[in-house]
Amino acid sequence: MSDNEIREVQAEIDITTADIDFEKAKAIATLIIVCAVNVFNVLGYAVDAEPWVNAVTSVLAVISIAYAWWKNQNVTPEAAQAQVLLDALKLAKHAKANDEDSELAA
Repeated sequence: MSDNEIREVQAEIDITTADIDFEKAKAIATLIIVCAVNVFNVLGYAVDAEPWVNAVTSVLAVISIAYAWWKNQNVTPEAAQAQVLLDALKLAKHAKANDEDSELAA
């Protein structure tokens, strides 16, 4: 399996994991809201769960988008420096691999 194939699989796993985490958070939030609404209804307050579930789901979606953006961007100066170092290491690794390939071909 090549490095590119491994990176693609890792990216798919990361996306799937993020989706599962969001779905878990949404399910837990929905459960908490529905339980709270039931308690209010038992106490005699007429409360509809749907607007609350929609609001919490929207907030969770915004938080997930912000986290995904933050994770994939070089926001801090330290992250930008780390990206430069990582790019240099990758370039050196690919250059070494290309040199080894050319030596084997010769």
